[in-house]
Amino acid sequence: MLVLFIQSVVFLFSIVAAWYEGKGSAILDHPSEWRNSTPITQLMYGTVHESSNILQWDIFICEAKYQPPSP
Repeated sequence: MLVLFIQSVVFLFSIVAAWYEGKGSAILDHPSEWRNSTPITQLMYGTVHESSNILQWDIFICEAKYQPPSP
């Protein structure tokens, strides 16, 4: 049971790392996408005017949306 738990944790960590390191961070370079792809940032702070205002959660969600992990 312990081995299964450890494998699951490693698998989930790998998925999160792959999503974060993928193209989701490219959202920072495309201001035209900020209005449609940053719902959490807009909910917390209002309209996004600078890439430094975008929350990490929005980057993660953008990556999960456009680059789902392959098994």
